[in-house]
Order: sequence, then C-alpha cells, then structure tokens
Amino acid sequence: MSRLISIIVPVFNEAQSVSELCARIRATMDRAEEQFELLFVDDGSTDGTAEAALRERTSDPRVGLIRHQKNHGKSIALMQGFQAARGDIAVTMDGDLQDVPEEIPSLVAAIDEGYDLVNGCRARRQDAFSRRAVSWVYNRLTNMMSGQDIHDINCGFKAMRRAVYKRLELRGDMHRLIPILAGVTFGFRVTEVAVVHAQRKHGTSRYRLLRHRGLLDVVSVMACSATRWRPFHVFVECSVVPLLMAVVLGVSWLLLQTVWQNDGVIHSVTSTLLLVGAACGLFIAPVMWLIGLLMEVLLAPLQGAQWYDRLIVDRVEPRAEASDAGTELRVAA
Repeated sequence: MSRLISIIVPVFNEAQSVSELCARIRATMDRAEEQFELLFVDDGSTDGTAEAALRERTSDPRVGLIRHQKNHGKSIALMQGFQAARGDIAVTMDGDLQDVPEEIPSLVAAIDEGYDLVNGCRARRQDAFSRRAVSWVYNRLTNMMSGQDIHDINCGFKAMRRAVYKRLELRGDMHRLIPILAGVTFGFRVTEVAVVHAQRKHGTSRYRLLRHRGLLDVVSVMACSATRWRPFHVFVECSVVPLLMAVVLGVSWLLLQTVWQNDGVIHSVTSTLLLVGAACGLFIAPVMWLIGLLMEVLLAPLQGAQWYDRLIVDRVEPRAEASDAGTELRVAA
C-alpha cells in the first residue's frame, strides 16, 4: 500500500526522550512496511529538545522539526504540524514515551477499517489517581455536553485521515476536543482503540490538573457548531425560555393582584418583583431575535464556498461529454 503516514509529536522540554522515541518509531514503521515522516514541533523548549531532534535528522531525513521561540500551547503546536504534514494519515502522540510507538499500527488498522479518526483509549493509565479522577469527570461532562461517547478524550494518541486533520482549526485547549470537532462539526466517523499507556521515564507531567478551560472550550465548540449555519433559528428557539418566564411571572402577578389583595410591604415587593421579571422576559426574547438576525446577516458572507468545500470528503464530477460514461473523483484536501 503506497501511502505516507505523518507522525506529529508536539514536545516541550523532552530532550531525554527524543532519541528513544525516534528509534522506536523507526523500528515500528519499518516493521509495518509503512512510509512515514516524523515531525517534531518544539514548543519553546529550553533543554535542548530541538538540538536532539536535529541530531536525529542527520541520520534519518524522514525526521523534521518545527521550532517555536516560546511556548504557545499544544493546540498551536498541533496546528503547525497539521499544516506541514503531507501524509494520507496523521498520527499525533506525546513525546514523553507514555504513548507507546508500537501501538501506531493498531490505530492505523482502525483507519483501514473505514473510520476517519481513531482516538486512543489508555488502558491501565499510568498516572496519579487525582489526575485520572479529574480526567474521568472531564470526559463525562464533555460527553454530556457534546452527545458523544468518548471514554478518554484527553488522550493525545490519535490517527486521522488527511481530510480530517486539514480541516481542524484548534485554539485554546481545543486539542482535547479533536474527536468532537471531527464527529460533531464535520460528521466524520470516529472510534476508539485501547492502547497501552506507559510510565513516564523522564521529568514530570506539564499538564495542569484542573481543566476548566477545556470545559469552556466545549461550550464554545458546541455554540459555534449550533450557530454557524442557522444562528437565527438557534436564538429564536432559545428565546422560548425568557418568554415562558415572562408568562409564568405575568400570570403569578395577575393572581397576586386578584386573589391576594393586600396593602402590606411583602405584597408590594413581591408584586413589583414579579412585574419586573415578566417585563425582563418580554424584553430579552426580542433582543435574542435581533441578535440571531444580526448574526445571520453577518455570517452570510462566511457561509460560502470555503465552508461548503470543507464539509466535502470527496466529489464525483460529471463529464461534459454525454457519451462519456466515465466519472472523475476528486478527493477534498
């Protein structure tokens, strides 16, 4: 099978791991008889990680390096790798040797079964209990908000087709949400494969324990996905909540005026609060309609050929000649 696999490894101060990682990736890919390129994205390391990668390149031109002057985060590092990658399939993995290179063929095999993105699911995860507990909660909340069923969305060990990784736009902590972006936003087929998770050999983990920004990114992704194509519909549907609130509070105010007629302070304050609440609901609903309509107008120029093309995986073009029964298949980049 003549294809190229791009292995993208974002690294930050992992100089001690580079040599072993390269050797194991080479052995694994050569044993699988797969053509590959290995792209290190050095995200501002200060321990000689870039120099270690360049030493590997002197003996193997399949190794490449992209270097940041300072640390910009994993999402940006992955986007640099995706932009530079040339492979039909991209594999992403961490550079700390906890992602086991020998598992790459398992991820690629699932791609060969017809899936577009394969997410690694770390079996017997070799991390502290606190980190595993936070990850479990994050996975459950993310699945609840996105409607997906991913057991280990934080795992950085993934394989994906070119049509997937060339469409991704990552920022913030969205590298954690790649399966959601691929599955929810673009409708690609996503699956999970159990992978071995090894003990960290050198240094300590550089990822924060608390991941509130990741949850904020989930909300952002879901909101963008919902409002990208039909913002007016979304805001009108959401305006049902303040409208119902206005109706309930308005009816309560009427009952208060007709059933409980009292000149006391409690009656006066309650009546005022109900009336103000109902008025706020009646004010918020049309404001939401106007926001939705404004977004519809502003986003209309952006919902053109560029976005439509990004949603296409392949296209069968009809021939101009009626007598020619052949067709031309163009795969989206």
